[in-house]
Amino acid sequence: MNKLPDSGYHIYMLIGLKPLVAGVLAVSFAWIWDRCLYHFGLDERLRIQLGIPVGEEIIKYATGSYFQIPILLIYVLFGFGEGILEAVSNYKCIKTPLNIIYLVLAGCLTHLLFGFFFLTTFPIYLQLLLAMIAHISWNCWVLRRES
Repeated sequence: MNKLPDSGYHIYMLIGLKPLVAGVLAVSFAWIWDRCLYHFGLDERLRIQLGIPVGEEIIKYATGSYFQIPILLIYVLFGFGEGILEAVSNYKCIKTPLNIIYLVLAGCLTHLLFGFFFLTTFPIYLQLLLAMIAHISWNCWVLRRES
């Protein structure tokens, strides 16, 4: 006769799966947001420098709040997912598995930095605004380096 695990096991699985589901949903919503901006014909530089960062910050905050997950955790999970998406979409440019690790770590770290504003005692709207400004600044810097 199969014995079911104790209830502690189920609680652990719910706690462990909830952040993962939230992270996957946040990355998915951000991808959909990006595709919408693209299909509406928004200029690529404007989309990357302004549209995507503003949308991503709202999506990360809203997803983390809805699932009641620590905000820095959703930011790291989002960065992890974005790093994986970057690796998949740029697979022809990836020469070694180490490049994949760099992309994932870069995604985790940059989004974690954007999330640090939520550790302040500022009102939530200011925390979100500062995260948006940091993300916009980062994307502008990256685009300048690539041109």
